[in-house]
Amino acid sequence: MKRFWNKYRSTMLSYVLVKAMIVLSVLFALGLPFIVDVYCNTLVAETSQLIRIPLTISLYIAAALVLIAGIALDRLLSNIKKDIVFDTANVKYLRYISWCCFAAAGVFFILGVFIFLSFVICVAALFFGLIIRVVKNLFCEAVQIKSENDLTI
Repeated sequence: MKRFWNKYRSTMLSYVLVKAMIVLSVLFALGLPFIVDVYCNTLVAETSQLIRIPLTISLYIAAALVLIAGIALDRLLSNIKKDIVFDTANVKYLRYISWCCFAAAGVFFILGVFIFLSFVICVAALFFGLIIRVVKNLFCEAVQIKSENDLTI
């Protein structure tokens, strides 16, 4: 009996999920004014007016960062689908994704002045950025070893 889960299906699932993430980030950005209104209407009147603008700006920046990271992840998965794994372009895409995570951490750190729970998102974004950075460094070394091996006959 053939195994149900294989490399191709795993890559395709990742590819579909990344496409869905890109679409959801665009829909989130389009619905952001409504989301902020609903959130601010649940707060005390003085507090809601104080955080409305910083929250809106922060979430628009976060949505843009998610979109950039999603596009980079989409291109990375495209290369993997084409069996282009240890390539400098993939290192570049991983670098973009890690910097998007670090930028999101900065945005949510600043938002933490207004909404304390934003610090939790800040720490999570820092952690993901760090993990992706380590994977990027690993890929960078693998690309260098591959290029040295390609030169050796």
